[in-house]
Amino acid sequence: MAAKIIYNEDKEKFRALLMEDQSKLLLLNLCSHHLTVEVSDSWLLDLMRNHQYEIHQNIGFYLLTEKLKRYIEELARLEQYKIGKKESSIQNELFKKIEVELNRINDLLLQLDEKTQTCLLFNYILSELRWPHFFSHWLLKPELQESFVKEIRYSKKVRTLKEVMKCLQIIQVRSIFPRKQCRKDELYNALVDVMTDFIRERKGIYQWTEQDEKTFEQICENLPKSSKAKLRRRLIRESKVLWTCKIDELVRFDIYLKDKATQTIIDGMLAKL
Repeated sequence: MAAKIIYNEDKEKFRALLMEDQSKLLLLNLCSHHLTVEVSDSWLLDLMRNHQYEIHQNIGFYLLTEKLKRYIEELARLEQYKIGKKESSIQNELFKKIEVELNRINDLLLQLDEKTQTCLLFNYILSELRWPHFFSHWLLKPELQESFVKEIRYSKKVRTLKEVMKCLQIIQVRSIFPRKQCRKDELYNALVDVMTDFIRERKGIYQWTEQDEKTFEQICENLPKSSKAKLRRRLIRESKVLWTCKIDELVRFDIYLKDKATQTIIDGMLAKL
């Protein structure tokens, strides 16, 4: 109530309060709609430009894409049913609203530095079941490619095989840029690094389940031959340093058990490669 009173009396003071609130309580309440205030695009830019707090940037992008997400969900629900004349009209209206929101989002993103653009788009895609193809196109822009490679390779945001598959879905969108300007081999190599780290760090794949096997099979279907060959070489190299011999079982049983589980994962991956 106190925050709402400040907003009604002096919007600029409320804006300053949003940025200075160390608890982030006001921002989190904006996301949960417990605090119903109108956040202008200039406020959103302030949040997304705040390099000191990544949570400010992500909340800003969440609020910016809120309408878009709602329209996409409405469109998905509509497409579950048979499209009649009335539904077709609603669908066309939703497409127009989505186009307006995409233009708005693009306009604001272009006012941010390349690293921030990449980070926010990538975070959105990793956290959503559905995303506009335009987000994938934007991530494949030549000027964002170096940042996108770093996001995949170093951010540790890609934590499962399903997320590796999401990255492949982004990369394989047909680029609207000339082939020379959009070279995808570095992006594929970054994914090979991620999957190698899964094995080396014992993260991402903890057991070789049926679901993991199916997902990895999809990944192999979409990886280029050169990347599959590189991953195969890496897996064989990792396999050679494991303690999985009979003597290891006898003298270093704890290590043997861990390495045996890793070897099972490697064997499963190699079988699909």
